[in-house]
Amino acid sequence: MLPRQSIRYLLICGVGILSFILLAIYPHYKKLDRMNMEIKSTRSQIKEQEILYPIGKNILDELMAKETWDLPFPEKAKLGRDKAAEISGIFKEIARKSNLEPVNIVPDVKSLTEQTGLLSVDIIVRGGFFDFRKFFIHMGELPYLEQIEEVQIQPVEAGREFKLKIWLALK
Repeated sequence: MLPRQSIRYLLICGVGILSFILLAIYPHYKKLDRMNMEIKSTRSQIKEQEILYPIGKNILDELMAKETWDLPFPEKAKLGRDKAAEISGIFKEIARKSNLEPVNIVPDVKSLTEQTGLLSVDIIVRGGFFDFRKFFIHMGELPYLEQIEEVQIQPVEAGREFKLKIWLALK
């Protein structure tokens, strides 16, 4: 049998070891567990950023590379009556430069008979809003553009359809 005093020392040492474990080691273990969770969370955020970085960089590069559009203010001039037949081709080219699909470009022949000196043109193009903005800017470069009377925007399968009625100054 073990002497009583040895059992007492054994119990005191056991309680000492147990209290050391509870007071010193266990809190550090919990802290280590929390840090592991934070590391996992940070790693997942880093992976997410690595995936999103190229996309964000591409968007930023596109924004920086965007053309700056200064609005043109050409000297006003009048279109010769002999060039009135070329109007459809001119606006088709402007639409193509603006990445729009020209659907219908029709000068109104009835407006030629009036003595107003203006030619009415009905234009229908398809595409996106930003391309339509480019179309407007390119149209502003025409010195014989007198006014834009009407703009209609309708959704269609391939984006939007834009209908315009414009007036051109004739000699």
